[in-house]
Amino acid sequence: MDGDEILIDIPMKVRCLSADVGVREDLGKVAFMRGPVCYCMEEADNGKNLHLLRADTERLSEITAESSRELGHEMRILRVPGKRLEEGPKGAGLYHEYVPAVESDAVLTFVPYYAWSNRGEGEMSVWVRG
Repeated sequence: MDGDEILIDIPMKVRCLSADVGVREDLGKVAFMRGPVCYCMEEADNGKNLHLLRADTERLSEITAESSRELGHEMRILRVPGKRLEEGPKGAGLYHEYVPAVESDAVLTFVPYYAWSNRGEGEMSVWVRG
């Protein structure tokens, strides 16, 4: 009948991927997919300097896929437990004496790759340190 709707609910788990060791730029990094959809991080959600972020690969079971209509249509965004590397000592210069890295907890937000660059200019990355 007119107006009838069929709803199909197919569970899609989030997969954490790594590249072959021959891909130097992605060594030690991970990427995320949900079903056939590749995800990416954007500056709009995660702030500047995406290279300071890493996914906490010990907590992959805590990843959530949440519904969002921010871009005017329904899509799933991923919330991934992670860490943010704190910036080094202020005024220490480009090269300075070694200081152990300090990380703080962070929740990384990933959007579907097809949806990036719809909220202004900013950094984007598919691969994140793991």
